[in-house]
Amino acid sequence: MSSERIIGTETEYGVYRPGDAWANPIALSTKVVTTYGEISRSGTPTEGAGVVRWDYTGEDPLNDLRGMRMSRAAADPSLLTDDPYHLAPSGGSERVARPTPEELALPAATTAVLTNGARLYVDHAHPEYSAPETLGARDALLWD
Repeated sequence: MSSERIIGTETEYGVYRPGDAWANPIALSTKVVTTYGEISRSGTPTEGAGVVRWDYTGEDPLNDLRGMRMSRAAADPSLLTDDPYHLAPSGGSERVARPTPEELALPAATTAVLTNGARLYVDHAHPEYSAPETLGARDALLWD
């Protein structure tokens, strides 16, 4: 029996530098992500093209994958993260500007979009692999 259902997996990894108990895990994780992003494009048409950045502009925390939409009035205030001019209550009291094109071009990417459609990124202080979405458990296992 099989059923089609959109599924994806995420795997969190730990990092450490042997012999250096005080190594910065964020710096180590960033190095892992940027290096793997470069290696994954080796031998492809995108080799040497620079990092592919994750585009957050189309994300909407009130839209559901199934096509449903929650009204802003019905949403918990902590979900209202899509408007930098009106921060969610847990977001503090300052306006947070989106990065400028110049800031996005800085060589400190913490995310890499891989050739298989997956995303490898720094989540807090560790690398995390987010496999591409698939239509079933078998394919999710293959891509993970």
